[in-house]
Amino acid sequence: MIWHIPIFLRIITGDIISKILIKKITGLPSRTRRLCWQFFFAMIFSYILAFFMENLSIGHAWLIIAIIGIFNSYGAYCQWRAIDISLSKKSLFTQSDDLITMLLGYVILDETKILNIGIVAGLIICLGAAGSILWFDRKSKNYRNMELLKWVAGFSIVWGFAIFSIRFFAIKNISATTFLTAWYSGAYIGSLLILLLSGKKEAGEKLDLAGISSGLALASCIWPPLFLGYWTYTINYITIAQPFFMISEIIFPTMLGLFYFHEIKTITKAQKNAFAIAILGIIIIALSY
Repeated sequence: MIWHIPIFLRIITGDIISKILIKKITGLPSRTRRLCWQFFFAMIFSYILAFFMENLSIGHAWLIIAIIGIFNSYGAYCQWRAIDISLSKKSLFTQSDDLITMLLGYVILDETKILNIGIVAGLIICLGAAGSILWFDRKSKNYRNMELLKWVAGFSIVWGFAIFSIRFFAIKNISATTFLTAWYSGAYIGSLLILLLSGKKEAGEKLDLAGISSGLALASCIWPPLFLGYWTYTINYITIAQPFFMISEIIFPTMLGLFYFHEIKTITKAQKNAFAIAILGIIIIALSY
């Protein structure tokens, strides 16, 4: 049952630990500078691993992965902006990238295990509940909800294709060190472009040592999940592994947002009922798997 190990560790590091830290940091000044330091340190971690593993190969595949990494940095920035608005609401809309990933795995990689009626029904319930939560906010003129949808759409599209690429290169026998160095080199370049294009307000002041350390802490939280995700996709199908990730990235960040970060205090009774319906959708997905 070794294939369960990277999935379990990926969920702990990617959907619990990293989300707590990202939520704490996304609202701080100099956001894009922190994003750059995050990817800089993640890149350094990758080259350190490559140095010890001695199996780094820089060629056409490396360049393609690096380009994907550039786009991934924008997905990460969109995720930061969405989490800053609401971790719990963002988590309810996060199934879109999983759906894109699973459909690509089915169509392009011809993976036979695909969405069934139960999973589709659960997704519809979750997305419907998430939409109703925003609908209940309409009278309060909460314009941040439309902004939330914009950022969710941004990372869903980017990450749907990016996560698929992890499985694609994994089955092409691209080593983890080659993938990680290319991915985070591209992501670092992409974050520099975001820093340049997003304006002075987002860039903020130059970070002191404590601010730079926050980038190191973030890198320590995002690097292991990608490594573990790559390990997962080398030994398992997207359409088997992805439902685990789909369920965990709804449940844990939503619960963290509602109770750990006290976002439940900002939602109405009707919205709480919608969250309960969304949890029902999650249960249906889990049982359908």
